[in-house]
Amino acid sequence: AAEPKRPVAKPVAFVSAASVERLIGEFDYVLDSIERPETAKKLREMRESATRLKGMGLDRPVGAMLLLDNFTPNVIGFIPIENRDDLIETLESYELGIEETDENEYLVRGGPKPLFAVVRERYAYVSDVQDALKKKFPDPEEYAKTLHGDYELAVTAQRTAIPDYLRVFFTEAIRGQMDQQRR
Repeated sequence: AAEPKRPVAKPVAFVSAASVERLIGEFDYVLDSIERPETAKKLREMRESATRLKGMGLDRPVGAMLLLDNFTPNVIGFIPIENRDDLIETLESYELGIEETDENEYLVRGGPKPLFAVVRERYAYVSDVQDALKKKFPDPEEYAKTLHGDYELAVTAQRTAIPDYLRVFFTEAIRGQMDQQRR
């Protein structure tokens, strides 16, 4: 089914890793410099687990974005997908229950509360708020393109993504707090 036309959401904040592969490369560098064998052994086991993420696009950005829906912040995780069925199988091997609720929409159980996921093109978007996934999201690869030339991890904030009425509200609230502290 064709995706309905809607504007692309503007993240207030965007946190991403260039890719799992690049993080693993950095991880190897750190492990080689650790002089504590027991710590290095545990970290190597974690690294090996990351390389077994079958179905995930290990060479593309992974992370999360913060969106504002009126006064409600929503965190949307984004996970690159190489092969959907393989990724579901991998996640289920970590004792997560994955249930397809609609075409390209999933319910994920296994943590403290259920998560919702929607697959669009080469990414799965994940949130604990199902309605938050109805938005159209920016392409993580395009959004992160300028961030990961030199950096493995990046965080950006976009003041312009905060609606004017919220900026005014928060500015006035802060101003009011400052006035009360002066009294």
